[in-house]
Amino acid sequence: MYENMKELREKVSHLYGGENETIAPPVQTTKGIPQILVLRGNNHEMGRQYGEKLAFKIHALITVLKAALYQTNGEETATKDLKTQAFMADKYDPTFREWCEGIVEGCVNKGVEITYLDVIMLAVYPSVRWARAEGPYPEELGFDNDAPACDTPKTYCNGLAVAADATKDGKPLVGVSGSPSDETPDRVIIIAYPEEGPNYVAFGTIGKPHCQTGLNSYGFGWAMTMQFNRPDCDWGIDTNIIYHHLVQCCKTKEEAIEWLREVPKFGAVGNYLMTDKSGEVCVVESNCDHFNIRYPGDAGERGNYVVVTNHFAGKDGDKYNLPVWEEYIDESRDRFATISEFLALGVENNEVDIDYIHKIIRSDDRFDAKTKEWRYNDAGSRRGYNLTEYTHQAFISPADMTAYFMQGNGSGTGVPAGSMGEFVKLPLMDDPNDICEAMKMETFFVFYYRARDTYRRVLNASEVLQKDFASQVAFESMLDNAYTAYEKAVNRSSYAYMSKYEGGSEEEYLSLISEALSYLAESQLYSKRMVTQLEYYEN
Repeated sequence: MYENMKELREKVSHLYGGENETIAPPVQTTKGIPQILVLRGNNHEMGRQYGEKLAFKIHALITVLKAALYQTNGEETATKDLKTQAFMADKYDPTFREWCEGIVEGCVNKGVEITYLDVIMLAVYPSVRWARAEGPYPEELGFDNDAPACDTPKTYCNGLAVAADATKDGKPLVGVSGSPSDETPDRVIIIAYPEEGPNYVAFGTIGKPHCQTGLNSYGFGWAMTMQFNRPDCDWGIDTNIIYHHLVQCCKTKEEAIEWLREVPKFGAVGNYLMTDKSGEVCVVESNCDHFNIRYPGDAGERGNYVVVTNHFAGKDGDKYNLPVWEEYIDESRDRFATISEFLALGVENNEVDIDYIHKIIRSDDRFDAKTKEWRYNDAGSRRGYNLTEYTHQAFISPADMTAYFMQGNGSGTGVPAGSMGEFVKLPLMDDPNDICEAMKMETFFVFYYRARDTYRRVLNASEVLQKDFASQVAFESMLDNAYTAYEKAVNRSSYAYMSKYEGGSEEEYLSLISEALSYLAESQLYSKRMVTQLEYYEN
């Protein structure tokens, strides 16, 4: 890892005849395994820590997104859009600026020059690119909006929330699958310990720590799917800023609902699934014209659960489903029906837990909302659950303070390269060392042991696998990768502990414990992927 951009350019200058001042840095690609960062301090300090760790990736993504915005609407319009969202953040979520300014400082500390508006762009890009409004900017800003609304929305989110009494273990689940943008497949898990407010976990993109779901130490868990607004709606607060407020500032469903009710809606805002320590679930359906709280059964759910995709499904909501987007809404209705049918069956058979959710999200079967019939193995229809575009899956269990995060889609086939189609299981605790110790125990003694034992059992029983040496090598390589990552995690966690024990710096400790947790995530994914692949030899 290079310490600054100058050093990086000098490293490759021989490729350009020694002229290194204007060459682009090496391409930043997605590994397919999410990185974990532990952050502690005030908002600015956490932003700085984040920026220092991801400076080069942040710089690369800013370039990609800025090029897309400038080509679409021009620099002048893009700048006005971003200034508008900065204004909205200051008005409705002022601590968001502290995060952004910290990220700028962190990048600058690594020799990467970026601006505050660059970080705003990283946060709100999906809305200003894919859900841009042509309505007026706030009067206080004094400039006109003369650019057109977006006519090619990205509308493929699936979400669900299951109440405590409808799950197998009596613990509610809430989560979402989605893709904020094709350009942002890389994911980072943050575990945040703010000076004020709750500890929390979030699963964001590069440069945007907060994204479509979150869990905090109050026991409040939520997820969000995109919703359409009128193309001519006034500009309001972007949903990507709302994410931060919900996870860091809200204690309960009721508190979040009241805040959402008051803020002006814009862009991809939004259907918000919620649960908390009560174990009950609901969804807020909202855009610039509509605000409705929906509960299990209100949209035909046959059990104590709610489903959301990208249309209004509640009572009287259909009149707010805009005809101009009917093609996308029709697909959304089929995805809604598919999830609801899966959950109804799971509730009936008392099967709903994270493993059952995993089966849903990787299935290529879908339910036709019009004919009321199942269509099996309909991959690529965009009307089921397992979509190519999905860059992440995130599910929350507030009762046991656990998050399940996946990079890529449910089958691990598609965006991004290297995705595994498996969940990283992450507990939220008051001390990051406790998180690390709990993850070490489960990563090795549960997930690794299960992978090794399953492989031996299947190999002993399957003549097909016994004759397939290439597959044996592949499986044993996965097992080796799982153990190697675990071994690295033990090393980093030991150094983290001793750093703290010997009075080392907080920055050093957070960096080491973050590395340890990232290696544990990698080990989990290899072990789980191996077990999933071995199922094909058992069935």
